Parts: sequence; structure tokens; C-alpha cells
Amino acid sequence: TAYKSIILGEKVYKRIKQNIFWAFFYNILLIPVASGLLHRPFGLQISPEIAGIAMALSSITVISMSLSLRSSKL
Repeated sequence: TAYKSIILGEKVYKRIKQNIFWAFFYNILLIPVASGLLHRPFGLQISPEIAGIAMALSSITVISMSLSLRSSKL
């Protein structure tokens, strides 16, 4: 029905906003660390392999959060 479609659309929109927030937060936090910008001032540095794994985990998190919509009851 139209009502269920509207409810689902609202849930999807909320999930999109959450995914964008977490993706930006994650990237703003870890890209400077991965690129070595924080090595001299703070001694923070990670290897490219660990940065790649962290980025993959970020993608898996966003996808998992999106897939959780499949189990929502309308």
C-alpha cells in the first residue's frame, strides 16, 4: 500500500543519512592517519595494508547497515 511505501521510504532515507554520516566521520578520522599527515605531530601512522583493511571494513559496515532494512517489518 501507499502508506507502507512511505514508511519504507522514510526508513531508507534515515539509513542513507546514517551511512553518509559514518562514512564521512570514518574518512575524516582515518585518511589523515593513513596518509601519514599525523605522523610528525602526533606519531600516528598505519601501514597501507592496515589502511586498506580498515577501508574494507568501513564498506562492509555501511553495506551491513543498509541490508538491515530487509528485515524491517512494515
